[in-house]
Amino acid sequence: MNAILTVSKVEEFFKQIREELGKKEQELIEEIEFIEKSKKKNLDIQRKDLEFGVESMTGTYETINKAIQNPKYSIQLLSMKKMYIERLNTLDQYSWPIIPTQKPSIDFDLSVKNRNLISETIPKLCQINTSQLSGEHCEVILTSPTLKTNEKETCSFEIIAKTKQGIALTSGGNADNFKIRVAGDSQTSIKDLNNGKYLCSIKIKKRGKYKISVYCDSNEIKNSPFVIEVTQNVNQRDYGTIIKQEGQFGNNGSGDGQFNFPRWIALDPQENLYISDLFNSRVQILDPKGNFISSFGSRGRGNGEFNQPAGVAICQQKIFVADQGNHRIQIFEPNGEFLETFGVNGSKVGQLNEPNGIGISIEKNLLVCDSKNNRIQIFDLDGNFISTFGSKGSEEGQFKEPVGIAINSIGNIYVYEKNQLRIQVFDSNGKFISQFGSKGTEPGQFKGIRGISIDISDNLLVCDYDSGNRRIQVFDSDNTFVSSFQIGDISPFDFIISLKTQRIYVSDHEKHKIFVF
Repeated sequence: MNAILTVSKVEEFFKQIREELGKKEQELIEEIEFIEKSKKKNLDIQRKDLEFGVESMTGTYETINKAIQNPKYSIQLLSMKKMYIERLNTLDQYSWPIIPTQKPSIDFDLSVKNRNLISETIPKLCQINTSQLSGEHCEVILTSPTLKTNEKETCSFEIIAKTKQGIALTSGGNADNFKIRVAGDSQTSIKDLNNGKYLCSIKIKKRGKYKISVYCDSNEIKNSPFVIEVTQNVNQRDYGTIIKQEGQFGNNGSGDGQFNFPRWIALDPQENLYISDLFNSRVQILDPKGNFISSFGSRGRGNGEFNQPAGVAICQQKIFVADQGNHRIQIFEPNGEFLETFGVNGSKVGQLNEPNGIGISIEKNLLVCDSKNNRIQIFDLDGNFISTFGSKGSEEGQFKEPVGIAINSIGNIYVYEKNQLRIQVFDSNGKFISQFGSKGTEPGQFKGIRGISIDISDNLLVCDYDSGNRRIQVFDSDNTFVSSFQIGDISPFDFIISLKTQRIYVSDHEKHKIFVF
């Protein structure tokens, strides 16, 4: 856009503002004139009323005085005595409005607050954008040179928008400038994250390796092109065929591979299990067969120590653990080495009160069930607060101690609560979508929710265990019941399903074991 056109747009913008200000000025002036006329009219009525009163008193006085001074009027005075007395009493009792009924001033109310608001708004009214997007400096962020996905599944990556000076932008609005080109049958989308980053999603229908090119206007950006490898989609597991457990591992104790109240489970990309071991105050790492790899943590309040370790989540080579009794989230390297911590006890944004289940959003943010504050808080992977949703209550979008959380492939957030027999569903921004569940033993009803997890087809699995219900129920993405299977005589606390092998791992807090289905 050239300077002349920009100047023209600025002039037109301020012309419109001046016209609006002129209209408001004329409106105020006309209002003042109307008020002035009304005041004059009321004062004129008051004046005439006073004049009438004065004339009445003067006339009565003159008549009586004349009768007193002239004897020939005495008989007349005596005959009209009663009338004059009543007239004098009436004049005496009448309240004459001597003080003007209308204030002389017409106030113009412009408070200090409004003056300051105007002063603060004008500088921010509009700006000339000098941070021009530059395709030469924008870049694609990749976890590896070749991304891998399955047929018909969504693969995601991010774009960072930058200026000509190579400075990363911190606001959005440029999604239309970016284009994705794929050599094959595919669906693509670009979501503006409104922080200078853009989440790109690609769904390719057939197996193979595909060259992906990303453009900003006509410029191919940094780290483009790259390759997405699409592999054969694993067939959805038939849950109806599950009739018993495949295996189990662990027992009560404090040694390697032993548990004292195992709770939450997370899986890393190698299918290793990270299990929060409550009364041993640690997180244990086991391979998919249950063989001990390592553990980290001990009881305490210091860095790397726990007071009731709870939810575990893994993202970008970081292990996140909800330290429930210390009201914080701790971050570790994959080998358990402490990195950092965030959160303190409280109810303000960014503060926590017994954090419980945690999860990773499709935007690669950390979602925390802030149980005693009855809300979900969202942080970036460095622990910086982003947003929160939820409040105390049992209505839609409210919580009574949210406990567990799961996120599907399109970003929808599923939450269950302590002692509540429902699942609530929210979009990726925390806006309520729906809820389902009630008390009972029929399909879609619950007696006690003991964990939720998402499978490869975006089905939601719900562990329903209490008073006769010893099962995991399966619901599709529309919350419709699909199937269920029995889990037997175990006491589940949480479970997770592998997206690679589709094995289901259930933690039993009473038998101190992990059961595999």
